[in-house]
Amino acid sequence: SSIKYSQIASINEYLSRNNIKPLYANLVYHLTLYQPNDPVEFLIQHLKVLREGGMDALLSSAEGLPTLKRPKVIFLIDSIFSKQSLLGRQLALKYKFYYMQLDALIEKEIYSDSDLGKELDDVRRENKWLNDRKLEKSHKMQLLSKELQLNEDHEDFIVDGFPGTLGEALWFEQDICEPRFVIFVNERREQHPDVSDDDWKQCQSHIMYLKEYYAGRNKWVEIDGERDGRSIDEVMRDIDEVLV
Repeated sequence: SSIKYSQIASINEYLSRNNIKPLYANLVYHLTLYQPNDPVEFLIQHLKVLREGGMDALLSSAEGLPTLKRPKVIFLIDSIFSKQSLLGRQLALKYKFYYMQLDALIEKEIYSDSDLGKELDDVRRENKWLNDRKLEKSHKMQLLSKELQLNEDHEDFIVDGFPGTLGEALWFEQDICEPRFVIFVNERREQHPDVSDDDWKQCQSHIMYLKEYYAGRNKWVEIDGERDGRSIDEVMRDIDEVLV
């Protein structure tokens, strides 16, 4: 049935009382910002973030929405997809990037006591321990998307130890954005004696596919790691040449 004139006042009062207009503006803004392949699932997850942040977070994010733009992301990986935490944090500090690392995001989410955190805690209890290598893609998507949304005041991000496969890279590009480039810190087999031969070969296979994909798009930056007497400062200088 159509809306009657006498109902308009109560409708406007309802919209105002429940902050529907800023909510609508916020949802549309984030849809156009990230352009997800599955907008319904994206809206569900984004509404969860808003619910956890409260109405103040909604009103502050909806007021004076900025010009639509996607985040600028740099991937940082090495030969076994471990975390280059020291290097990543130094780069973030020097160039004012926001530093993101999935293992740290897992712990942060678990201690937040959110619905996602409880789900991750259940996974951790089942597996005795949990790192990003044991995460489903949907979990990684939620963690990275949430962290990006909560830090929209930053323009540049470093994601350390990600992606671990070409599939993850393509999934990130489809649902969030393309990286500006991928920094690969090349290390030798003997630098990782605790890694089994099978795991090393598997990592090298993933590296090969990532390199082929990103090198073909001029986004692959390969840097020698801390080997043959090279210090982290020397590695930093090599990366400086790329970023500058």
